[in-house]
Amino acid sequence: MKQNYKIVCLVAASASLVAGCVMVSYGSLKPVSPKNGSYLMGKSDSLQPTFEWEDKAPGGPSTYDLGVWEVIKKKFQVFDDGTPVYSRGDQVYLKENIQGTSFRMEVPLKPAAKYYWSVRRTGADQWATYNGNAALPGASVASYGEYFMFYTPK
Repeated sequence: MKQNYKIVCLVAASASLVAGCVMVSYGSLKPVSPKNGSYLMGKSDSLQPTFEWEDKAPGGPSTYDLGVWEVIKKKFQVFDDGTPVYSRGDQVYLKENIQGTSFRMEVPLKPAAKYYWSVRRTGADQWATYNGNAALPGASVASYGEYFMFYTPK
């Protein structure tokens, strides 16, 4: 399967200089919106977000299914740097047979909440995911088969 890569290198100025790189790879379905603000966390400007994606697979137009899941913060589980560990909770939305590569939800989500979303070609078993690798001073994090995360406004 063809992989698409995005590499982001960060340099932050504070009391000490912190630099690092994040490499993200996608399959043939790549998220476009909600737009990723920092690392892989998208931000929606609405409680009824518009989702957009690119389909890099050959074969012409297709119909798609869109899924949205709650994000659960795992209690008592954090990475070494104190970052919380999240997992996918209950599916709160499913829209099937979408024509085109964008869709606006008809129902509102909860304000100030985190969600995962993904898309798949109608009839496919697998949802689109990303693989990510982050390299920062003193830490290296790898994520495989992750759905796309976003948060809603207050």
